[in-house]
Amino acid sequence: MSAFKRIALCLNSEGIVTMRQLSRELNMPVHSLQGIMEHMVRLGLLRIEGRQESGKGACAFCPLKKGCCSRNSGAVGGTRYYTLTKKGRTLVDFRPPN
Repeated sequence: MSAFKRIALCLNSEGIVTMRQLSRELNMPVHSLQGIMEHMVRLGLLRIEGRQESGKGACAFCPLKKGCCSRNSGAVGGTRYYTLTKKGRTLVDFRPPN
């Protein structure tokens, strides 16, 4: 199974996960996973839904704000999360012909 499909299946079934959780689940180094996911964004399979720069009010509209600890962690560059696009969902929904 391709890395693209494994990532898509994991994102689809697990919902919101951290990069570390996804890395563990897929048995893949975080830096490799990030590179693959950025490539998936360029191909239109994933979309970056939220990238909030650190600072006052940056997290106000984030759906993860209640459970997020990045506001107090000193993280640089803000938080981003990925979702499958319609095109990306075809990786999950694809059934090979019999």
